[in-house]
Amino acid sequence: MVAFCSDCEGLICKVCFFCHKTMKAMQGHTHVVTLEGIGSPNVSADDFNDAASYCSLHTDLIIEKYCLTCKEIVCASCDPSNTHQYHHVTKISKSERLVNIVKRLDNYLSMTKQNLSKQLTDVYDLKLTMTCNLTKVLSDIEMKYNEAIKEIYLERMMSLEELEIKEKEIKQKADIKLQMLKENEERTRNEASTLQMFCEQHLHRLEKETKQSLDKLQEISKCEERISSLLSAIEIRNDLQKHLASPTSPAPILEAITQVEIDFTSLECSLLTNICWHREQPMQVSLIDGPHLIADMNKIVCSGKDKIALAICHTFSRIIVLDVNDRESGANTADVLELSLSNLQSCYIVFSGKEQDTFFIVERNGSGFYLLDKRQPNDLVYSRLDLPMMPSDEVTCAVQSPNGEGILISTSRSSTIYRCNRYDYNMMASVSIKDVNCQPPVSLAVSETFKDFIFLCDGDKKAMAIDQNGDVVCQFFGKSNQLDRPLKITVDRSQFVYVLWEVEDDSEGPYNDDDGEDFEEMIEGEYEGEYDIEFTYSCRKVVRQYSLSGTFISEFDVYTDVTMMTTLQRDSTTDVLIVGSADGVLSFYTMTQFGRTWSSFIQKIGSRKKVLCSGQT
Repeated sequence: MVAFCSDCEGLICKVCFFCHKTMKAMQGHTHVVTLEGIGSPNVSADDFNDAASYCSLHTDLIIEKYCLTCKEIVCASCDPSNTHQYHHVTKISKSERLVNIVKRLDNYLSMTKQNLSKQLTDVYDLKLTMTCNLTKVLSDIEMKYNEAIKEIYLERMMSLEELEIKEKEIKQKADIKLQMLKENEERTRNEASTLQMFCEQHLHRLEKETKQSLDKLQEISKCEERISSLLSAIEIRNDLQKHLASPTSPAPILEAITQVEIDFTSLECSLLTNICWHREQPMQVSLIDGPHLIADMNKIVCSGKDKIALAICHTFSRIIVLDVNDRESGANTADVLELSLSNLQSCYIVFSGKEQDTFFIVERNGSGFYLLDKRQPNDLVYSRLDLPMMPSDEVTCAVQSPNGEGILISTSRSSTIYRCNRYDYNMMASVSIKDVNCQPPVSLAVSETFKDFIFLCDGDKKAMAIDQNGDVVCQFFGKSNQLDRPLKITVDRSQFVYVLWEVEDDSEGPYNDDDGEDFEEMIEGEYEGEYDIEFTYSCRKVVRQYSLSGTFISEFDVYTDVTMMTTLQRDSTTDVLIVGSADGVLSFYTMTQFGRTWSSFIQKIGSRKKVLCSGQT
C-alpha cells in the first residue's frame, strides 16, 4: 500500500494509485494522499474530511452532478435516465463555485449592511453631539454677551462719574484761576501805574546822564590829545635814555615817570578800552545743546597748535577741543572726545598737560585724577592724590607748574597751594600764602618766564602774585577794594596779567527828583509792603590788564555771564584773550597796535621805576 484515498475510503496499492491519476473514472477522486506525505505540513485534516458523497440509488457511484430543475444531486448513472433527461444538470464543482461566490456576496452584503448601520449610528451620534455643542456654544455666547453688556454699562457709569468729578475739579480750578487773574490784573494795574511813574523819573535821569555823556565826550577828546602828547614826548624819552645810560641821580626820571603815571591815572578807562582793545565776533559753540553746560575752559596744545578744551559739566562724558583760529568751522568741526567714564556728574575740572595732545581731569574731591591722551581717548589712566583735605573740601582750580615737574592744586577750605609730583603725583610740597587776609584761591595761573611766581585770586578781594615761599610779590588792585571781586586770573606770553573782576555798575545810582527827594525812598515809603519791588545796584564784569609789577594798564567790559578766561597764541606775534560763558558763547579780544605800544610803554616804565627805586642801574 502506497496511498490513502478518501473517496475510496481505504488504502490503495501502487497500481491503483497510478489508475487514480490516469483513468477517467477516477478523476473525481481528488483526495488522494501518499503514506509518506501524511506527516507533511502540506497535508491537513480537510484532505480526509472532504471525501466525495455516493449516490443513494447507485451506491458505488460518486455524486458528481446537480440538477437545477429538480434541485437534487445525481450520479453519472442517474443523469441519462428518464428522470433527469431533459433537466438542466451541471457539475457540482461549478455549482460550488457559484455557491461560494453567492456566499461571498452575501457575506459582503452583510458586512456592508453592518458598516452602513454603524455609520448611520455614528452619524446620528455626531448629529446629537453637534446639537448639544451648538446649544452649549449658543448658551456661552449669550452668557458672555450679557456679561460684556453688563461690564460696558458699569464702565460707562464709572466713566460718567469720573467725568462729572473732573468737570467739577476743572470748574473749581477755573474759578480759582479766574479769581487769581482778576487779582493779578488789579495788582498789575497798580504796579504798572507805579512803574510808569518810575520810568518817567528814570527818563528825566537819562536825559541828565545824556548831557553828562556829551560833556564826557569832550573830555575824551582832550584825553586823546594828552595821550598823543605823552607817547610823542621826545623830551621824556631822551631824558630816560640819557639818565639810564649812566648811574646818575634818578630823581628827574622818577619825577617824569610819576608825572606820567599821574597823567595816566587821570584818563578815563573807557577811552583806553576803545583804543587798546578790539573785540572780534563772538562764537557760539553749536555742540553745546543747552545753557550752563560748560564746566571749565583751558588752553591745550594739540598737534602743535594752541587750542581750547571745553569740559561738559552735567555728565562730564565729553570734552570738546576747538581750533579757534578756524573761526568759520571751528564751532562745528571741533574734536569731540567721548570719555568712557560714568557717574562723574559735575565734579571734575580740566587743564592742559605739558605734553602735546594730553591733559588732565582732576576730581573735585581731590582723591585722584585721569590722564587723557587725545589721540587715544578711551585709554584713561587713573592716579590717586594724597591731599590733606577736609571732608567737605573740594578742588577749586589746578594748573601745571611752570617747570613742568608737577601740578599746582588749590582747595576751597585752605589758603595752601599743594604741589604734586608729576611722576607719581604724590604731594611733595605746599605753598602757604603769607597774606592772612587772602581767602582760598579760586583761580591759579603761572608764567613761562617767571617760573617762581604763582598768580592767584581769591574771589573776594585779593589778586596777587606770590613766590615759592608764599610771600606776596605784587598785588593787582581794583578800583574799589571794598566792592570789586576778582574771579579769574591768567598770564599771556608777553607777561601781561589779566584779572576778571566783578564790579558794581557805577553808571547807575540813587536818583533824586526835581524836589530833591530820593525816588527809591519815596517809592519804599509810599508803597511799602504793597508791591514786591526791589531796588538793587546791578553788577558788571570787566577784564583789567596789569604789568608784572602790578601797574594798571587798561580794561574792557565783558558779558555778565562770563565765568571762564584764558589766553591763546594765535601766531608768533599775536595773543588772544578768550572769555567764555557756561552756555557756550566765546568772545575774543586782541590788542590793537596802539594797545600793544601803550602796554609795552607802561610795562617798561613800571620795570625801570622799580629798578631805579631799588638803587640799581
